[in-house]
Amino acid sequence: MLVGTIITMSLMLYDLQRTKEQLATSFISKPLQTISIELDGFFHPINHLTYTAMEHGSTGQFSATDIASVNSYFAPMLRQHPQISSMGIANNHGMEHDLLKATDQWLTRTINMERIKDSCLWQRLDITTLVADSLWQKPLEKDPRVRPWHVGAMKDLGSVFWTGPYIFNTRYEPGMTAACTYKDPTLPDSLAILAFDLTLVDLSVFTDGIEVSENGKAMVLTPQLELVSIANAEQFQSADENTLTASLKQAPAGYYAQAIQVLEQQRGSGKEWDPFNFELEDRTWWAQFQQFDLDQHNHLIIGVVLPEQDMMSNVYRSQNIIYIGMGITFIFMLVMLWTHLQITRANRLLSDSNSIIKQQSVMMERKNHDLLDSIHYAKKLQHAILPADDRIQELLPKSFVVFRPKDGVSGDFYWVKKQPNGELILAVGDCTGHGVPGAFMSILGMSLLSTTVFTNPLAGPGQLLTMVRRLLINKLTSDQNDTKDGMDIGLCYFNPKTDILRFAGAFFNLYVVRTKTAEWNEKTIADAEQQGFVCETENSTHCLFTLRGDRQPIGIYHTSGTTRFTEHVIRLLPGDNIYLSSDGLSDQFGGPSGKKFGQQRFRQLLLDIQSKPVQQQHHEVTLAFEQWRDKEFQVDDICIMGVQLIPVA
Repeated sequence: MLVGTIITMSLMLYDLQRTKEQLATSFISKPLQTISIELDGFFHPINHLTYTAMEHGSTGQFSATDIASVNSYFAPMLRQHPQISSMGIANNHGMEHDLLKATDQWLTRTINMERIKDSCLWQRLDITTLVADSLWQKPLEKDPRVRPWHVGAMKDLGSVFWTGPYIFNTRYEPGMTAACTYKDPTLPDSLAILAFDLTLVDLSVFTDGIEVSENGKAMVLTPQLELVSIANAEQFQSADENTLTASLKQAPAGYYAQAIQVLEQQRGSGKEWDPFNFELEDRTWWAQFQQFDLDQHNHLIIGVVLPEQDMMSNVYRSQNIIYIGMGITFIFMLVMLWTHLQITRANRLLSDSNSIIKQQSVMMERKNHDLLDSIHYAKKLQHAILPADDRIQELLPKSFVVFRPKDGVSGDFYWVKKQPNGELILAVGDCTGHGVPGAFMSILGMSLLSTTVFTNPLAGPGQLLTMVRRLLINKLTSDQNDTKDGMDIGLCYFNPKTDILRFAGAFFNLYVVRTKTAEWNEKTIADAEQQGFVCETENSTHCLFTLRGDRQPIGIYHTSGTTRFTEHVIRLLPGDNIYLSSDGLSDQFGGPSGKKFGQQRFRQLLLDIQSKPVQQQHHEVTLAFEQWRDKEFQVDDICIMGVQLIPVA
């Protein structure tokens, strides 16, 4: 009977403990959701206003150079949204106008560095009519274009950028700014930068007003775990650039500091967003944090901390009763349990071992499932970014693309674009690695190509590759990391009006197959070689020429940081077929001796398929690959593009 009693009480205590943890986990998640909703209501209107104002500004409703239009447009917004303390609109030429709210009056500050570089104009406005009733000048302490919101907004045209906490240049108080950049139609050569400010004092007061529990508190942290909202918000009012970081690191109560310390210890473990508890001053506290996104680049961390007694007073009472009962019963069971424990010890160890094995099996199965899901998602993402088949047919009706990833997703990619002037751009790339890492590198490569072509429409292929290399090195390297990741790429520009093709390659060659005419002779070959052609393979009807790219990749490689890419210029003839290919087919093992397919065999294959229309050559290349590979596994991603840019009349 005593055994049954102790077992029953143990089960009750175990169930109660599990219930307590489940209750705590469930209870603390709800106020965290409340904080997220409340803060979204605090920040979202600012994002919405920023996008709305950006759309109106891009149609010319107001301009940084028209102070009256800015005041009349933004004053109602600032009145309606108390969390906005001030706003500003500037351009990239040093023109700026700021509108600042006050209790009984509003202030404006105007800067025009093209006219006056060392001072700014201040005005005091009537709060109702917005008419200036006084005017004065102050020295300009620094160029406004170096402030965090101005610099950040210029990085991504048309998107909202949020700064971290910093000291405002107008009121000398700490806060955060939402900013965006757009083209100002009133000044064709200018970019306008729009900004809305909120102070850390207002954020702290708002956060402190969120009801968590009787003794619970909400908090907001920077990604560096600096506290930007606390109950004692007055400490921010006297902060300057030298004391702001120290103010952010101060915590008004021990439970704040302890919760932040635990969060810092859990970073990188995958558990930083799970609820946790800690002991402080003989009390158990529960806390939980989650990421709160401000924009696509920046975020804050929101959290809640509260004492366990706020959640489970009744559970504590039941737990104490069970502890007392178990203590009394344990005195009678001590001798009996000693023998029983010795017998069951071996069984428990065996059970634990089986449990661990089962857990590891389940974990391995889950990881395998997650890996397959990741690859499938990466495949969908890559195919969404690659040019669509109908788009290729529209731009290149006489063309084919052989695209065979090794592991579902590919480190190779192909890319096609038509410029506003009618010029066609073709590219095939081969990134380091394959599978998911290679796929993400290929997505980065296509993104850099699109961005660079958009921002530099007049650059040639050699210049473009040099720019892409510089951008890639900046993204993949830092003071602590010297990566050797990168890509090989072949890039062609074709002007259909002049039949001129420009080519540049990074460890990449361009193959041109030309039909031999009745006038074909050694002089014909010599003339072609003067244009950069090298006739490497020929048969009775066609000759294959090679334009060799530079022996340097898009990435860090010896002197690649300073060496420019060579640009080849040739004139195509009707019926010329051009080919760009990664080294996937050439490196494939197979055939009777298990050797590589090789470059020579690949060039001969291109000559052999010239009897077929270019659209049907896809089948011939694929068939040649399958027959060579046979039962061997595919060793690398394959991407081959063939195009006839000037049809035969």
